[in-house]
Amino acid sequence: MQEEPTNNVEETIRSIDPVMKNTDKKLKISIYLNAILLIAVIVLYVLFFTEKKQGAAGDIQPQDLSGSGLRIGYVESDSILANYTLALEKSRELEEKGKNLEATLKKRQDQYEKDAAYFQEQVSNNQLSEQSAQYIYNQLMEEQQKIYDLQNQYTSELADSEMQVNIMLLDSVTNFLERYNRQFNFDYILGHNPGSNLLLKNPRYNITKQVIEGLNDEYSRKVNE
Repeated sequence: MQEEPTNNVEETIRSIDPVMKNTDKKLKISIYLNAILLIAVIVLYVLFFTEKKQGAAGDIQPQDLSGSGLRIGYVESDSILANYTLALEKSRELEEKGKNLEATLKKRQDQYEKDAAYFQEQVSNNQLSEQSAQYIYNQLMEEQQKIYDLQNQYTSELADSEMQVNIMLLDSVTNFLERYNRQFNFDYILGHNPGSNLLLKNPRYNITKQVIEGLNDEYSRKVNE
């Protein structure tokens, strides 16, 4: 029997561990991209409201800026992500989906490992003809490619799900702020989180608590309808 199939199989088997580690890492990293993406999107959006409708006063009053006539408020984006019920639920759903995809892929990889190890054993013990060895080797290579393709499919699928969640959450927050601003008449409502372009802030303008309470109250009413 020629040595070439054996060497190829050994190279194939040696490549299994890096494939698995890379796949697990991609999926696990992808699970947590949702939080990073959402914070980045909210920070990049400056919500500019120009409505001047009169409304009832609440716990937070619009603040004038040094005679400029501007009214401003800001929200802590990471606090919304950590306390908004809808965001928490969607984060758990994404995490569960990521775990399920990871488990499915690992099961496929584990079977591939067993098949490759058994093939290597048969080749080492000269239990296969050259024709059979080449046939099985080709099947293993095809299976390895299918695993790579499945990994890419799952990663893309999870990324798409995360993007849809990001869009939904951003839409939910911005729509709420539009309704909220009909009462308080802010000219600007800014998103802030550590590392953002809002380098200095005055706690007087922090409306995060009221926004979170309002978001959760609306979501609770919607769920219980």
